[in-house]
Amino acid sequence: MTFQRARTEEQITHRQETILFHAQQIYIEEGLAAVTFTNISKHTNFTRQTIYTYYQTKEEILLDLLEHHYQKFMAKLEDDLNTNKQLTRESFARLLTDILLEKPVMLSLFSILYSVLEVNVSYDRLLAFKRKIFHSFDLFKSCLKQIDESYSDEDTELFCYHFIIYISSLYPITHPSQNQLQAIQEIGVPLFMLDQEKIYYSGLRRLL
Repeated sequence: MTFQRARTEEQITHRQETILFHAQQIYIEEGLAAVTFTNISKHTNFTRQTIYTYYQTKEEILLDLLEHHYQKFMAKLEDDLNTNKQLTRESFARLLTDILLEKPVMLSLFSILYSVLEVNVSYDRLLAFKRKIFHSFDLFKSCLKQIDESYSDEDTELFCYHFIIYISSLYPITHPSQNQLQAIQEIGVPLFMLDQEKIYYSGLRRLL
């Protein structure tokens, strides 16, 4: 089949989604180092040059993938909030925990956001990503005000920053490698300390 250049917005979007899908599969199954234009090309009918049409670096691909997952996270949160009229610290922490438990790829990508993904992307892509992240804070702030009107603007601002810092650390802690797990067990750390739900919920309650 002759390769056709994407000409419509729909075709362009489809190709980007295809690239993201296969990049995610490679990332999950083989790790960060395996996410290369060559490997993505092998999994699609796109040449490396075609992939360069949409992304200049693999970090741009993974940053776009993280943005995709984060938008779905926020959409799910907003939908669930619409059915939770009596918001409390406990119910908000539980809501966030339940959604985060469904987003391992997002959390994994957040864990390398500042040290890897944001380092090798264009300024325009970085700016667009940060705008979307900071814009999403409005929802968190409105939730906090609903929980407790005494929250100051500084309180809500700090929660947003602390939330991003917190979720950026979750995946490596709750998904140790075999060597890390063996070392943890050898020094006598109880395994319940690695329980995802306990860590997510208890940490969020402390943030609130």
